[in-house]
Amino acid sequence: MGGIGRANSRLRLAALYLGTEELEQALVAGVLQRIRSTRGLSVSVLLDRMRATRPDQFGRTSISTLSPLLAPAGDVQPIVTDGALGSASAGGEGVGGEGVGVHLFHPPAVADIVAQLPPRFNEILAVQHVKAFVFDNDVLITGANMSSDYFTNRHDRYVLISGEPQVADFFDDLLKVLGACSFTVPRGVGSGFGTERARTRLIPPRCVTAPGCCTAHPLEVSRAMTARIHDVFHKHRAQSTVEEGAEGPCDGVGATTFVVPTVQLGSADLRQDESVCTQAMALPSELGGGSVTVSSPYCNFTPAALQSLARRPLPSVKGEGSEQASTPARVELITAASEANGFYASRGVSSLLPTAYAILEYDALIFLEDRIGAADVTLRLWRRGTDTFHAKGIWYAPPARGQDDAFEDPCLTVVGSSNFGVRSTERDLEAQILLVTSDHTLRGALGRELKAL
Repeated sequence: MGGIGRANSRLRLAALYLGTEELEQALVAGVLQRIRSTRGLSVSVLLDRMRATRPDQFGRTSISTLSPLLAPAGDVQPIVTDGALGSASAGGEGVGGEGVGVHLFHPPAVADIVAQLPPRFNEILAVQHVKAFVFDNDVLITGANMSSDYFTNRHDRYVLISGEPQVADFFDDLLKVLGACSFTVPRGVGSGFGTERARTRLIPPRCVTAPGCCTAHPLEVSRAMTARIHDVFHKHRAQSTVEEGAEGPCDGVGATTFVVPTVQLGSADLRQDESVCTQAMALPSELGGGSVTVSSPYCNFTPAALQSLARRPLPSVKGEGSEQASTPARVELITAASEANGFYASRGVSSLLPTAYAILEYDALIFLEDRIGAADVTLRLWRRGTDTFHAKGIWYAPPARGQDDAFEDPCLTVVGSSNFGVRSTERDLEAQILLVTSDHTLRGALGRELKAL
């Protein structure tokens, strides 16, 4: 709410869904108030098409909650983009960047199949899973959705990058492209948007079709989206002040902090995040020791992730004729205890998921213990009262100099939406940041964050 209240030029909100309770309604009211009091403010919301139109027990949806922003009144205009960076229109007429756009992303590869499935089941194959928020030149990256449980008793990670226009511009451009490759909610929708009839009123993606056309084949949308996301990366790589091949902050030299955004949608051949995450998990091997911690509410890691975690550093040699010295290297996994899993109290088939994840946790633990030794692997199950656990990320901490089996504060973390499983790498749309730093204050904060989990 603080970021919303300070936004003067741009406000971008991206999540799987927006809840329907009082806190979420207050959030939308805050956005509406800011729009009315701030001339020229551009607002867009990106959600998953199926999750955002799934009715709750009272028939309300994410679009119901957002309906005050989509009123037909002239002071709130819907934005429809064609995917060109910086372009926007309202009902086909330019409004100089002002207005509101509500976009519902639908992974193109499963569009035809998902359309035939009932609610909840149509979310199984793939969803829009990015959780990123832009307030002018501030960016908030998290794994949390915009709903009351995350605002109250569902524990997650939040990293705020303040006053960094380069990072904000990247996520602004990324969310514009994703919005252009999404369905747009028209002006004037109401609380009944969860019905199939209302879904047919969505404006189709404009990243391929010209204004006035019906829709494009999902494959065309996928190709256009992949090309335009690559364009975003190329544009911002060209603007980066970091030279390729430069030594990083973990080496104790160079820039104080690096921030590297990543995107993943395996079905569209976008795999930056997968590459970054598996390399981060293998850092104890690559850098000759250290501790890597991986946290996820759902411990169903990909085979590639487990193989990266299982790699061991080569022993260091003290000198000619001396014995090889062991280098401290640890792997720590943090996940939800069954009672802290968000599906623990759910109904139907999903109530079985905590037990299934417990089996996967055990399998991962045995796999790692067999390869790197039980003494160097720790599995922590998070549980605090009735709260639930949703924190996800990777932390790397180098060995403490001159101290056996001790580690410094983390110098690297990955934060964002991925759960590091097959779904995250192959089906869902994800975005994260890799943050690498030599700043002692920031490293101390990362260390405290990790200990608090």
